Order: sequence, then structure tokens, then C-alpha cells
Amino acid sequence: MYDAVFDSADKVETFEDFVEFLLVLEASFKAEGTAWENPTIDRMMESAAAWAIDTAERDPLTKNPTWHNFAQILSAGIIYE
Repeated sequence: MYDAVFDSADKVETFEDFVEFLLVLEASFKAEGTAWENPTIDRMMESAAAWAIDTAERDPLTKNPTWHNFAQILSAGIIYE
């Protein structure tokens, strides 16, 4: 269900890739957002933040964040509990 979002996030390296990822994320939300684990923007963002905090404890992505990291954080917000 989330394959297109996660595939797109995995490919993000540049700003342009990130914008393309955002469009894929938007399309996924329009098509199946109600089936997401976190189907509202507030739940998605809360989960994205929780994932980022939890991940930073194990992997210091906060030292030099990249567009790829931003895409990972947003895509994690779809499913992270």
C-alpha cells in the first residue's frame, strides 16, 4: 500500500527529488490516506516527529540532515506508532 511512497523516499538525494517525493506522498494520501496508520495530518506529523526522535537516538541523522532524511521522516509518519 505504501510502496510508492517508500520507493520514492529511498531515491531522494536532491531538492528536486524531495519535491517529487512530496508529490508522490500527496498522491498516496489522496488515493489511500484513510487506510494509512496515521490518516490525519496531525497524527502523521506527530508520528514523523516521534520517529525522528527515536531514530536520532540510534543514528545521529541530526548532525548533517539531508533531503533523503527529510523524506524518510515524512514517510515514517505514515506508519510509525
